[in-house]
Amino acid sequence: MASQFVAPVVANDCVGTSTEGNPLPYFKCKKISADPVTTECVTMRLFYVTCPKLNQLCNKLSNAYVSSVTVCRQNLF
Repeated sequence: MASQFVAPVVANDCVGTSTEGNPLPYFKCKKISADPVTTECVTMRLFYVTCPKLNQLCNKLSNAYVSSVTVCRQNLF
């Protein structure tokens, strides 16, 4: 029997599986700034730095992974 990918969606409480059968747990959060209020599954995301031209201390290579709860609360995407 072949493995199947199950997407982490709100309907399955944001817990899916990869094609290898490994669990893909995501964090379920409520987006309150959207109209209407929606519930989404989020995980860690990579955010890129945008440096102003005059800021010499800013490094364009200093990207950061942001935790799922920060992605959820800050509405960064």
